[in-house]
Amino acid sequence: MTTIAEKKVIRKNVRDMIIPITIENILQMLVGFVSMALIGRIHPLAIAALGLGNRVNGMLWSLFKGIGIGAQIVVAQAFGAKNMKIIAKTIQQTLLGVVSIGIVLQLVLYNFGNSILKVLFDPKMELLSEASMALRVLSFCVPFMAIVLVIGSVLQGLGDSRTPMFIAIAMNLINLGVSYCIIFGNFGFPKLGLKGAALGVVIAQASAAIIGLNILFGKRGKIRGFEIRDFFIPDWKIITKVFKLGLPTSMESLFWQLSTVVLTRALLVYGEVTYAAYQLGLQAESISFMPAAGFSVAATAFIGQKLGAEEQETAKAYLKTILKGSAIISIICAAPLVLAPDKIMRILTPDAELIAIGASYVLIMGFVQLPQNIGGVLSGSLRGAGYTEMPMISSGIGLWGVRVPMSLLIAFVWKKEVTFIFLVIGVDMLVRFIFNFIVFKKINIFKNYKMVK
Repeated sequence: MTTIAEKKVIRKNVRDMIIPITIENILQMLVGFVSMALIGRIHPLAIAALGLGNRVNGMLWSLFKGIGIGAQIVVAQAFGAKNMKIIAKTIQQTLLGVVSIGIVLQLVLYNFGNSILKVLFDPKMELLSEASMALRVLSFCVPFMAIVLVIGSVLQGLGDSRTPMFIAIAMNLINLGVSYCIIFGNFGFPKLGLKGAALGVVIAQASAAIIGLNILFGKRGKIRGFEIRDFFIPDWKIITKVFKLGLPTSMESLFWQLSTVVLTRALLVYGEVTYAAYQLGLQAESISFMPAAGFSVAATAFIGQKLGAEEQETAKAYLKTILKGSAIISIICAAPLVLAPDKIMRILTPDAELIAIGASYVLIMGFVQLPQNIGGVLSGSLRGAGYTEMPMISSGIGLWGVRVPMSLLIAFVWKKEVTFIFLVIGVDMLVRFIFNFIVFKKINIFKNYKMVK
């Protein structure tokens, strides 16, 4: 049994983990809004061009984020077992792996970005030209993005979510400051327009990578006593271990990225107004999703740590606290989506047609916020226990077994109203929750967890 004092410590640890992650997510959302406002003042074509470039980068983000989660699981379990040698070795080898891959992918994007954009999006010639230019510049941020994602993940595995938050804040402020100067040529800087917007992202990512590396390996860094040459000597056992754990999470994110491309084509059948309403609806839904997103990360970190320390009862107590917190936040944040979806949409747009379409999406998403977020916590727990392939399978079933095929049928074959696609998205969330719940109960991670060796 967990004592009252232990429960207080658990609640404090969970709160200390989740609050910085939530702040980081909200700030990134706000900074993204401001960045888009800056780009929107260049030319409408610039928004679309940078959007396509970011979509390609988003696929690479999925790869590196998944690898970072793999490192996070190893680090969390090693931290629970108090094995600092494994922690240092894992971080070094993961960074070696992702930087090597990042350099190769940068060269691919720089030299073949035009062809990649053609295959994925088939844009018109003018848009293709601008997007190709933006993607060539953005390609230079790929190795730095990989470093930032890995550092953020391993720090969270150590139970530290504040440092990644501060790194993210610094990165976003640098991006805004540099972009403001070089997009418009302010303060004597050259006026670079769209190229300046892309370059601002590169400079911000590079700065964040330098800050993160210094936090880990500087004179007062968290990881000390290592040899520099270790960075350049591959340990294939550790690299394979991390990638084996992380690639299922990468595939899970990639499923989402690819399904978004297909769903976009389905929604565009209903016209640009409908698609715009859907985009605004996604923004409104983030009011509920953003505050709850940190609970899944907390589940991965704390379950990994406590199972690594072979403290199964404490791991159960952490999961109970995280589930309770996620449920409470989900209900509170989903209430406005259910009770006043039209009022929320009016905050985002005065257009009556957009409000009507977006409100139907927001209402449906309000009802599935609780199962969606609880399912996210269960996925995080499965990852922490070493079952990273299960959340991937869950996403594959939900997205490609339900959302994508049903949306295509509704849009192109049955030609039903767009509300039916919104309902299918809700059903996808429920299917994933049910799958994660059944798998979680069947496996019993507290008895059958996978220790990373």
